[in-house]
Amino acid sequence: MSYKNVSMFIKKTLKSKAVLFLFSISAIAIDQVFKFFVKNYLKNSEGFCIIPNFLYFTYVENTGIAFGMLKDLGWIFITVTSVFLTVAVFILIRAKIESNFLKISLALVIGGGVSNLIDRVFFGYVVDYFSFSFFAPVCNFADYFVTIGGICLLFCFLFCKEDLFGVRK
Repeated sequence: MSYKNVSMFIKKTLKSKAVLFLFSISAIAIDQVFKFFVKNYLKNSEGFCIIPNFLYFTYVENTGIAFGMLKDLGWIFITVTSVFLTVAVFILIRAKIESNFLKISLALVIGGGVSNLIDRVFFGYVVDYFSFSFFAPVCNFADYFVTIGGICLLFCFLFCKEDLFGVRK
């Protein structure tokens, strides 16, 4: 199979909204499986080292937003996140987006956002579990999905020739 055929297959596949939502659901599933493990096996422990002097697996209940800022405003985070995710899903479903990069970016933000929203709604906090030696805040996969997707969206807004609704700039 040639590069051109693979490229055409990817473009055709990503035109399907179902594939993008499966991508988001996969992001949710990955994060929730890790959170389940951490909550059930590391909640009352110090965690453990994955890579010495670099990466640790631990359990933290984060009632704030990124890096633990603005603690104990859960209902505000739930409201803002719900509105933002509703808009993102609406855009992904209704907009005529040609850019696969933009579609994947939205799917990442949706997947990570929904996973952390699940925690906030059901537990009142987000379960974080990755601790890096060079980065003080403890994070989770959903945080990375939202961050990477958000950076990619910003890149699209600044440098891509297409906006969210398929209108050329």
